Amino acid sequence: MGGTFPSKVDAWLAVVLGAAAAVLLAVCVLAFREGQNLVALGPVLALVVTAALVWPCQYQLQEDHLEVRSGIIRYRVPYVQIDAVSPSREPWSSPALSLDRMRIQYGKRAILISPADREGFLVALAGRCPHLRLQGESLVKR
Repeated sequence: MGGTFPSKVDAWLAVVLGAAAAVLLAVCVLAFREGQNLVALGPVLALVVTAALVWPCQYQLQEDHLEVRSGIIRYRVPYVQIDAVSPSREPWSSPALSLDRMRIQYGKRAILISPADREGFLVALAGRCPHLRLQGESLVKR
């Protein structure tokens, strides 16, 4: 029981990120062709920072906590602190590449995630959180 669950990726977001990367690469190539090497560093830096903050976006069930990873950023959510997990379509910034999200409430905090295999994720997480029970598409306190 456990494992790694990659984020679901909405098609529109993949198109937006791909188009932005293509534009930045085109600006970079044009700047290099014109001998503006310093100007080309801006788009290269933007691509590197974006990739470092987005890839990979995944959720891993560890021994005593859920590790939420979005690039170089990692959150650790102790299983014992999880109060509830419920479906969400909140648009706020989060380590999720889809608006088909799950809201994990732990203490006074919450985090939004979007595992591609929602059902598998919920079942695996329920196995790590004996104080919660599966109820439809949610985990609630027993």
